[in-house]
Amino acid sequence: MYLRICRMRIASSMVSQPTCEPWWSLPMISLIWLQKKETSKCKNFWGGICGMIADMFSCDLLLQADNLKFSIVNFLPILVTFLIAYFADADNENHIFVSHAPLMPGTLALIITASYGSTFKGNIDRLVGLVLGNVIPLLVLAVVFSFSCESWMRTAAQMILVFLYFLTFSYVYYSSKTWGFVGCALCGFGAYPLMVSCEAGEGAAGSFNYHMRSNYKVIAQTTVAVLIRMFIETALLDKAPRDLAVDQLKDLLESVEDAYEEFFEGDFEGMKEKYDQVQKMLASCETYYADTSPQLEFAPGPRLPFKHKFFGDVQAQLKVAISELGVLAIGAGDWTKAQVGEEKSSMRQAQEQEEAKHRHPGHVPKSAIPPLHGIMSRQSNFSLMQKDILQTTKLVFDTVLALLKQEKEEGLAELKDSFKKLSGMSGMLDLEDAPGFYTQVNHHMSGQLESLKPGDSLVDDMQARLTVVVGALKSTTAALGEIGVLCLKENIY
Repeated sequence: MYLRICRMRIASSMVSQPTCEPWWSLPMISLIWLQKKETSKCKNFWGGICGMIADMFSCDLLLQADNLKFSIVNFLPILVTFLIAYFADADNENHIFVSHAPLMPGTLALIITASYGSTFKGNIDRLVGLVLGNVIPLLVLAVVFSFSCESWMRTAAQMILVFLYFLTFSYVYYSSKTWGFVGCALCGFGAYPLMVSCEAGEGAAGSFNYHMRSNYKVIAQTTVAVLIRMFIETALLDKAPRDLAVDQLKDLLESVEDAYEEFFEGDFEGMKEKYDQVQKMLASCETYYADTSPQLEFAPGPRLPFKHKFFGDVQAQLKVAISELGVLAIGAGDWTKAQVGEEKSSMRQAQEQEEAKHRHPGHVPKSAIPPLHGIMSRQSNFSLMQKDILQTTKLVFDTVLALLKQEKEEGLAELKDSFKKLSGMSGMLDLEDAPGFYTQVNHHMSGQLESLKPGDSLVDDMQARLTVVVGALKSTTAALGEIGVLCLKENIY
């Protein structure tokens, strides 16, 4: 490599007798470092591409139950609508289905979502977006049609109205949590109807090529396509949105519990990994909040209405506990330089997250335990704090899941024992013996604590980090206690 760089410098030199600088000189070291950096970037790029391609065609990922269900649920509606268009009567112009038209299967292919088990509300959003995406452009063009093709007013009106159309619904897409997909569909499916050329019409000097009858056929076909998808999805999916929400929340609570267990065991690296997973799982869990509202049930069955408000209130308190988990991940562990990992496909990442969230903490070697945990674990009150948080977490989380799974009024009788334990907990919002822990730490580190000097970093100050860690544990206890209070409010007996 050194000789290659030398030859390049000689070839690019403008002097008559070029010389090669020694490899230890500063310019040569810089060139070698730059070449290594470019080679590393190229290697990482192609390695990531090959990894994603391998994951895309991995049999282990493709044959997973959830992935197979997702593929079947999306493939069957496309197949059915394709067959309807294929066998449609080409001679009957009055029929709503057009022979060999790709509109219905193409539309279903465009509205495929990555989430497993889309809900009734999701399908309604698709239907509303598709229908309005074909109707509202007709209303916009009705204004444009009032001007002749030769008029500059027609050009100005079309430019302004099209701009306002996309501005409005793009804003809805990016800003609305409930109607975001509808705004996206209005932009996507409204683009083609708005882009109509000005052509000579019958009996007029100039007009738009405007066929109301064909537009009604488009609306009818897209409506039929979405209804077919809704029917097939309802028939094949074995879980309602409320069941999917409870399963997602169960995985989230188990991961939070495992993360705090890893903290008390001193496995801070494992806790950081759990924290990253918990953040993604919380975001997925929040998406079910809008979909599980009892008002969205089309035909409620014998099951009790889902405790929608309780589900949202629990998530709000979980955000606090998870944010404090992030504080522990930053303040408790040793700081190391982040390493850039190999790029993986979304399916591979989902599989690794699924495996990791069921992994329970193991024994951590003493050599791997950070010094901060060594100081805390030597105090007798630390074990009392550990017992307080873990017992509260277990009892509260089990009660939350039992309440959300309740389908009959008689189900609350089975929770009487949990309600009794929650009611008997004294100081549920306070961390046990936290002041005593401070006293023990001060006694243990007597003579070792030094005041910060100008220019010193808080990262290296053990006093500041211990204060942050204990404060995060106290906030976690308060959030868990608030969830326990929410559970007690659901006790109707």
